[in-house]
Amino acid sequence: MQMEKEEVLRKKAAIDMLGAYITEMELNELSNATIKKYVADIHQWLCGMTEIISKADILCYKETLCTKYKAASVNSKIISVNRYLKWLGFERLAVKTKRIQNANGLENMLTKECYMKMLCYADAHNKKKMYCIMKTLAQTGIRIGELKYITVESVKEGSATVWNKGKFRTVYFTDGELGYCGNIN
Repeated sequence: MQMEKEEVLRKKAAIDMLGAYITEMELNELSNATIKKYVADIHQWLCGMTEIISKADILCYKETLCTKYKAASVNSKIISVNRYLKWLGFERLAVKTKRIQNANGLENMLTKECYMKMLCYADAHNKKKMYCIMKTLAQTGIRIGELKYITVESVKEGSATVWNKGKFRTVYFTDGELGYCGNIN
């Protein structure tokens, strides 16, 4: 039985190809923020590598990340590196992400009672803008970053088109759903 030769990547080659990878991501219309994040993760990874990079080196890098970051951050960085390795044709050097088990509880959820108290507080203290923001988020399910797409005109029209994570989607408002929020400037 013949032992298979271990696949390795030369650090210099990985650095030299990074510009072409950035161009490829731009052509694939990844957002500037995504490209910036991937490049930062790849730079961080390459800074910690020796001239010859093996799978064992990448596994060691992953373990180092685990001592500094939470599992979700480790996974995010590993995904950036794995995508780059795949693009380079070195997918056999890719490593698995950390398994994360989500909690089964609802302890971080806002209760309806708490939501109503916050609305009453904002209303009683003449904080109309905050009141409208809370109602809009709760009743439409949009993310805070999508709030910028909700305008007085869109509320009057009954819908808004929001852009997030490379996709457009339409958010509809039912009659009276946002109350006096259409009059806030």
